[in-house]
Amino acid sequence: MSCLDPKVISQSILPPLSLSNKQMTEAIGTLSAYSFVTRRFADEGLDLHRLVHLATRNWLRKDGTIAEWTAKTLTQLNKVFPAIDLEDRTVWRAYLPHVRHALRSELLEDDTKDRVQLLESFGLCLLEDGRYEEAEDSFTKTMNSRKRVLGQKHPSTLMSMAK
Repeated sequence: MSCLDPKVISQSILPPLSLSNKQMTEAIGTLSAYSFVTRRFADEGLDLHRLVHLATRNWLRKDGTIAEWTAKTLTQLNKVFPAIDLEDRTVWRAYLPHVRHALRSELLEDDTKDRVQLLESFGLCLLEDGRYEEAEDSFTKTMNSRKRVLGQKHPSTLMSMAK
């Protein structure tokens, strides 16, 4: 959760755990009791306290694992971010702040497969949402990364040029 935007974290964005519903409810209850998270009953999301967010990020930095967890976050976001199903606007709109937060991370290389794939999906959703300048920026970064990694004449690069 420390690699996501700290507000309105949907439980569906988190990786599946081997916990029962009862155990998950108890774990969230404990975090909530200590005010580490706040439940949002209207949308079943969680808000991570900003100091907890900062402290966990600092702990990951000190431990030397923040880049690893950021990469895992990008992988998870690629699994759950519904780029192809643009009809489900409420889901991908809820995920946009988290995708943006993860993509802004300077801890990973710009040209990783997960990052480029997520950047393209992000752009598609922004385009569908009518946020054309932001979408253009996302598509330009996608195209530039594919040019560097795959070459200018690769089919994936050419497809990203068409967007």
